[in-house]
Amino acid sequence: MTVQIVELGFAAAINGALLGVASREFRRYGIATYPISVYPVIWLILWTLAEVAIKNRHGSSQLVYALLMGSIGVSVATDQTAGYILDVVTLPSCAFAIVAEASTAAGLHPLMGALAVSGSMLLLYTITRRRGLGLGDVKLAAATGTLLGAEAGLISLGVSFVLGGCMAALLVLSGRASRKMTVPFAPYIAAGTLTVLTLART
Repeated sequence: MTVQIVELGFAAAINGALLGVASREFRRYGIATYPISVYPVIWLILWTLAEVAIKNRHGSSQLVYALLMGSIGVSVATDQTAGYILDVVTLPSCAFAIVAEASTAAGLHPLMGALAVSGSMLLLYTITRRRGLGLGDVKLAAATGTLLGAEAGLISLGVSFVLGGCMAALLVLSGRASRKMTVPFAPYIAAGTLTVLTLART
């Protein structure tokens, strides 16, 4: 129980710090909608609980795991509230994780995962001519790949597209959205990541 409380506190501190960085970046560029409001805070509380409950099953250090999961969780909050996935949240977390893991048993697996998953997203971004996906989604996919590795990261990306496609179809069929409506993709990337981590735990 004591260990879980410590892990929860550590994850909450990382996620709170990343949310603070995002908020400062929003103020810096004069974006009206700030990520620190009721929805992002509630979301991050739930995300932190899920993060600690699942824990890391891929051999990463606790700090690396917390940073990457935190960057994904905060990116969902900023994407949902303002439509932005911030480089200052995703890229430093990926870079730190890749460098930190390079000298461990993980070796180049985080780097290869980041390249494979973000490369796939970048290809889709190019093919679709920027319709439906943004470069922020590409960089967030890099965080997923860094955390999960190439194979699991690509599976996670596939799950994300399946979930996103199903939700988009439901919204269109129910008349709550048009075919041209833009839907934030970060929540589906997060859902795909959680799905793969949960299955890896079993």
